Amino acid sequence: MNETSALFALLYVSEMCAPDAEEVGRICVRSRANNLRDSISGLLVFDGQAFCQYVEGPRPQIADLRDRLERDPRHRAMRVLKFAAAKKRRFASWRLGYAFSADPAAIARLRSDADAVAAFDRWAPGLRLTDEGL
Repeated sequence: MNETSALFALLYVSEMCAPDAEEVGRICVRSRANNLRDSISGLLVFDGQAFCQYVEGPRPQIADLRDRLERDPRHRAMRVLKFAAAKKRRFASWRLGYAFSADPAAIARLRSDADAVAAFDRWAPGLRLTDEGL
């Protein structure tokens, strides 16, 4: 596999600067179009205050997405929990799945977990996921 086709994953958490469910909906719509274009799949979780997102795709596109996210003024305190090669896609059929977490402490726990990817893997299956609108 060459550098441009290597599968890469990004897992991060952040806090929304001005919590707004309508803005989260707009983020999902734009992200789904961009992800389709860039061969990115993934899951966005929002708890009313904070985001957790896991995305996967070709390394250059994931690196570009990370750069855009780091500059995005709609959120702050972004903490990258994983930015590394991935063996396979976790969300292959989703341009961007979405879930609302009713547990506001769940994302905070990921932020502080030494093995955040394993914690995410334990947490994500219990979420009510959708690839549709909010």
